[in-house]
Amino acid sequence: MSYSMTTLDDGNITSGGIHFIMLEGYVAYYKSNDQYKWLEKNLAKVDRIVTPWLVATWHPPWYSTYTAHYREAKCMKVAMEELLYEYGVILVFNCHVMVETVRRWP
Repeated sequence: MSYSMTTLDDGNITSGGIHFIMLEGYVAYYKSNDQYKWLEKNLAKVDRIVTPWLVATWHPPWYSTYTAHYREAKCMKVAMEELLYEYGVILVFNCHVMVETVRRWP
């Protein structure tokens, strides 16, 4: 199978057989809000034969045992998780815990 070049469409990136979806965890995400409607429209138009991999990312994780941010994105999860499963999003990247490291060189 041959894949197209990288394209940027409506805030998303499609590269080869991967469609990357960028979401915002700190704005409205309920079914009646713009982000949810945009996501649903975006997922529906992806041709899974040409682009079989759907990958989504946003900042606060839905599942975390880190107590300082525990359940911070629970409402977003409740609102959007079923939609991501319905359309077969196969991979999600989150990162919320920022750890400052000090590098020491000999």
